[in-house]
Amino acid sequence: MICIRWFHRLLFTNNNIKNRTKKQLIYNIETIIYLIFVDYNYLCYQIFFNMINVTLPDGSIKQYEKGSSALDVAKSISEGLARNVLAAKIDGKVVDAILPISTDCSLQLLTWNDQEGKSTMWHSSAHIMAEALEFYFPGIKLAIGPPVANGFYY
Repeated sequence: MICIRWFHRLLFTNNNIKNRTKKQLIYNIETIIYLIFVDYNYLCYQIFFNMINVTLPDGSIKQYEKGSSALDVAKSISEGLARNVLAAKIDGKVVDAILPISTDCSLQLLTWNDQEGKSTMWHSSAHIMAEALEFYFPGIKLAIGPPVANGFYY
């Protein structure tokens, strides 16, 4: 934001206002107005164009900076919730909780209490288990192992 020091510096350089011509004073005032205008436009851009509306399951709408993640939304609600979030459902699609959100959306935070949250956890666990098996048993042949209703398998 433009500050008084800049205003004073532009208008009263060298504290010698009497020796300034009318043209110089008008130029300095125009410069100040321009700086205020640019600063105001930047602020408006930040407020109006760099924010997204996130609709939560209870119907409330909250604004966040563009590029915020579902995990950021969870942290703004509660630290405990953020620790329990496993994934997110953005506009009906299950995604990673750290994926940046760039447009207005509806958001559901998925925890172990949600079927999609469990499925995400089991899917990730299956990948971790496969990596561990490949590490300890080089050359192992893995079959398809999707998560099922009560867990996962390989």
